[in-house]
Amino acid sequence: MDEPSRRRVRSDRGHTASEASCYYRLFAAGICGMGITDREHRWIHVNDQLCEMLGVTPEDLLGSRRTDLVHPDDQTVEHVQLSQIVDAKVDGYRIETRLLRADREALPVQLSVQCDRGDDGTPCRYYVLVEDISSRKEAEQNRRREREQYRTLVEFISAVFWEADSETGRLTFVSNKADALFGYPARRFIDEPDFWLGCVHPSDRETAAQYRAQAISERQAQTCDYRILAHSGAVKWVRDTATPVIRRGVLAKLVGVMMEITAMKETERALEYVSGLQHVLVEVSQRFISSRADEVDDLIHEALGRVGSYCGADRAYVFQVNEDLTLMDNTHEWCAPGIPSDRARYRDVSADVAPGFVGRMAQGEPFHIPQVSDLPKGWVRNTLYHGSGIQSLVLVPILVDDRLYGFIGFDSVREERSWSSEEIRMLQGLADTIAATIRRSKAEAHVQFLASYDPLTRLPNRQLLAEILEQAVSAGIRDGSLGALFFMDLDNFKTINDTLGHDIGDRLLQQIAARLHASVRESDTVARFGADEFVVAVTTLGGDTAQAVSRSKAIGEKLLTDLSAPYQLDEQTHHCTASIGVTLFGYHFESPDEIIQRADLAMAQAKEEGRATVRIFEPSMREAAVSRLRLENALRSALSKGEIVPHFQPLVDSEGRIVGAEALARWHHPELGMVPPARFVPTAEQSGLIRTLGRHVLAGVCTELAEWNDHRVTANLAVSVNVSAYEFHHPSFVDDVLGVIEESGVDPCRIQFEPTESVLFADMEDTSTKMNALRERGINFWLDDFGTGYSSLAYLRSLPLDGLKIDQQFVRDAPTDPNDSAIVRAIIGMSRTLGMDVIAEGVETEEVRRLLEQYGCRTYQGFLFAAPLPAEEFRSFVRTHADGHPAGSGRG
Repeated sequence: MDEPSRRRVRSDRGHTASEASCYYRLFAAGICGMGITDREHRWIHVNDQLCEMLGVTPEDLLGSRRTDLVHPDDQTVEHVQLSQIVDAKVDGYRIETRLLRADREALPVQLSVQCDRGDDGTPCRYYVLVEDISSRKEAEQNRRREREQYRTLVEFISAVFWEADSETGRLTFVSNKADALFGYPARRFIDEPDFWLGCVHPSDRETAAQYRAQAISERQAQTCDYRILAHSGAVKWVRDTATPVIRRGVLAKLVGVMMEITAMKETERALEYVSGLQHVLVEVSQRFISSRADEVDDLIHEALGRVGSYCGADRAYVFQVNEDLTLMDNTHEWCAPGIPSDRARYRDVSADVAPGFVGRMAQGEPFHIPQVSDLPKGWVRNTLYHGSGIQSLVLVPILVDDRLYGFIGFDSVREERSWSSEEIRMLQGLADTIAATIRRSKAEAHVQFLASYDPLTRLPNRQLLAEILEQAVSAGIRDGSLGALFFMDLDNFKTINDTLGHDIGDRLLQQIAARLHASVRESDTVARFGADEFVVAVTTLGGDTAQAVSRSKAIGEKLLTDLSAPYQLDEQTHHCTASIGVTLFGYHFESPDEIIQRADLAMAQAKEEGRATVRIFEPSMREAAVSRLRLENALRSALSKGEIVPHFQPLVDSEGRIVGAEALARWHHPELGMVPPARFVPTAEQSGLIRTLGRHVLAGVCTELAEWNDHRVTANLAVSVNVSAYEFHHPSFVDDVLGVIEESGVDPCRIQFEPTESVLFADMEDTSTKMNALRERGINFWLDDFGTGYSSLAYLRSLPLDGLKIDQQFVRDAPTDPNDSAIVRAIIGMSRTLGMDVIAEGVETEEVRRLLEQYGCRTYQGFLFAAPLPAEEFRSFVRTHADGHPAGSGRG
């Protein structure tokens, strides 16, 4: 500010005190920007509101020219107004203009200027009032934009706008789009009161009329979808929204917009249909997944009905094709109401009726015929299709293990029809579900057979025998009739196996099984109990003990005679005898194990008395129990003296690397020498020492694992430990195991338990609870001796198993025995399907190992690599084979 200006400011500030007080109150109380300028429009007074409005301080404004704040584009208007004041034409003016804020942003304002003239009539100062009108300007701009948008909407959108009288409902305005959308001039809707409702589809008229009446009565916007009959005859869906207009509390009129939504409705219907298809397929699939084998036929019939009726088919059916793809048989059929069944016409139909059809199906291709009349000439149309009144059909293959099992199809009889891609996919989904169910049923049947029957002789195994024997005991007690159990052990069978080979031995076992079956009644049971042990259970021997004993002796002698007859094997004659032990049952309820044990004792007596003889159990045979008692006492002593220690047999992968070990208990008695586990483990189970034995072996394993931590090659190896059913199902089993592991300080993840099937399936709820409790601590579980007991896919899926161990009786002869080979391959394939690992035990030759590797088994255990080794020897063995010498590298 220059000095003359400052002097003028100081001069102006010299007004009277009353004037200053007036100005102060005026400025302080103002809600708008206020200020006073001199004749040259320089600010001499400003209030805070003006400074805040412009984003400046009073010091910034005082002495500056007010007109410099005006936006350059608005300067002319301001100049004109000031000229009129100077010319004394006016004393003030009010205009809308824009001022520049400190940040150079334009601020819309209403500017009021009033001048104060001197004695000579010239302006000496100006009073300025500035009002911020930016909000008002923004609102005006929004209203202009809305009006423009509404105009664009009415003129260009593909919709009909309308207005109606609120009292009569008669249309007073309809936009010209009515002609383009419906083919009717807009004027007709206005001139003819009932024309609009007459255009509505008859089925929708009541709904359409009610929704507008409801908008009026409730004074709220209402929307309704209905159909309009266009001038062309087409049916169009519209979405009509009616909105009441309220003015001063009074309903003035009804306004609305009507948009065509035909395409949207068609899309919605298509999506709903597809969604419904998917829902039906999911429900049907879930039923199949949870089904039992005996429910599959009923479920197929039910599925055909649900899917066929949903898709609007007249017939839905399943055909099965025979092995050589020459015959087709209609096995399942569903027909819509009023449609006759065609199933009787299609029994063992030759595939030649449709040349090339079965071949296409076998390749997995669907077959879609919208018009039967267009079928190739080679097809027997009159007898196969026209004779059934079929107009259209679609067929999709059912492939089971990449083989054509059959096909599933839809027929349309009442009209020609093109089946949509979604419907064909739906049908294929149903075919895949049926195929998966068939595969599962076959797999379960096979595993069920393996679980209940001996795969070599096809006789019941131990598990099934126990169930049959338990039922026989209950029936005998109920009927007052005794039964007899014959326990047979083949004499010198091991010699035959070792000298003539396992193939001859297996064929001999098969012939023995056939003879036993032929020697007893159909109501009696023949089972294979072990490698060379057979059991026959005979019932209904009467209630008299003496007569039952006499009949049992006669049956035993007959069995002995039949088994002693020569066997013809490879054009050579062979002989085989058996030692037979017999015991009666049915006096009172007793477990199958107790009955078998008595018969086993009698069989042992027959062995001792020269073999090839029959002996009936007598109490004097209890001497064997005394022997077991001696063994039990020796076992107790051995456990206290530490005579029983774990030996370790390595687990080897396909590269010859040692990936783990199985711990096997070994007892070196000072006098008896090496006592085999098969002798002392049953005694431990029967005597209740099994828990002590189990903890003792586990503690030895943990001690060894701690030792392994100090060596690089053994630090990461895990050890498998066998577990007895008696031990596993004891209430304190989990606490016992965790206590031993925690005391040793080893990582639980390096411990793996190998229960057998009899252990797991004795009490499924208890088994699952204990396994999950131990798995939470890192302990894994492998199912040992798989295939020798009772297995079920349902059990395998429900238990937290990490893998299966194939029993050595299947592994040993897999290269030469097709049955064992098939079983091994099936178990490996099943384990892969269930997401489990698999180990083969009993690998004794390189030929066996190569076959297992070919089948997909990558981990092995057996004498090919090493026998069970004492701890120190095992560590040495691992170190040796970790230095570039794969385990079994010397095998031939």
